[in-house]
Amino acid sequence: MNLVDATADASCVPDADQDAVYSAEDAVQVPAQLRFSNFADVEAFVRDTVDRRFWHDRYGPMADLHSVVVRPSRSESRSSAGREDGTWSIRMARPHWNPLIVAHELAHVAACWRHGVPKGHAEEFRAEYLSIVRHVVPELAGALFRAFADRCLTQRVDLTGWDAPILHVPSCHRVRGAIPLGAATT
Repeated sequence: MNLVDATADASCVPDADQDAVYSAEDAVQVPAQLRFSNFADVEAFVRDTVDRRFWHDRYGPMADLHSVVVRPSRSESRSSAGREDGTWSIRMARPHWNPLIVAHELAHVAACWRHGVPKGHAEEFRAEYLSIVRHVVPELAGALFRAFADRCLTQRVDLTGWDAPILHVPSCHRVRGAIPLGAATT
């Protein structure tokens, strides 16, 4: 089964964990200095995330063969991830311009690549989500992990790629919420 077929098959499967994952995200306080003020900041954050050693170590051949682009979506839309016009992409609505939600959408792509789970918020998705958050906004990872646990969402910790350097950028080095690419540790 190819990924396009898997996506079609998954559309009929109920997403039992969706509401609990969204509730957990809502419980995590994302400080104002971590929110992006313009779409260029979101694009830079995605580019920095997918160019990191962690991304390539964890997602292997898929990360080496496929890029992920970010596109804006209408403010009243939900953010989303998937294949669009033959490209892996995430669509980000303005209310979701923060690194936690960007990591959420990237985790959908990553869960498809790594686990063949093209949709949903199951344990495999959460493993990728927590791993991405740990590497790009480590200051939010503990809160997200606890919020999942508080909602009885099981955790599968997979350490693949975790030996890659974590992005450490002090808040005072953020520009309008964006992470300057030169300040990243790769």
